[in-house]
Amino acid sequence: MHAHSDISGGPAKEVKVPKGPPPHPGTVLAKHTIPSLKMTPRDFSAAIGIKHDRLEQLLCGSIALDEDLREKMRGVLGDGTDTLYALQAAYDHFKATGKIPPPNVPSKSAARIAVGRLATFG
Repeated sequence: MHAHSDISGGPAKEVKVPKGPPPHPGTVLAKHTIPSLKMTPRDFSAAIGIKHDRLEQLLCGSIALDEDLREKMRGVLGDGTDTLYALQAAYDHFKATGKIPPPNVPSKSAARIAVGRLATFG
């Protein structure tokens, strides 16, 4: 379990951190984020100003969520891009080491929280 405050700054709540590898942020975008915006991937790519092919590469996990894509998404997703970017760090760390970043590693703590937030997508 991992505690963090909610977006409103309210009291911390316990979130069960999923076991196993963190998903690629493209998976989260494809399965949760874009549908929740009532957009198609093509609409989303137009809204953030990138070619649809590039978004499809991200959604299928063949490219990473880099700083350029993060900034382009910020206009639509706001601070949600920070969670996706931290998830990319967790995904990369897991791919390199086979381990989820521990919560006490400051540079990876945001990635650990991002993995925990995925539990709320249920």
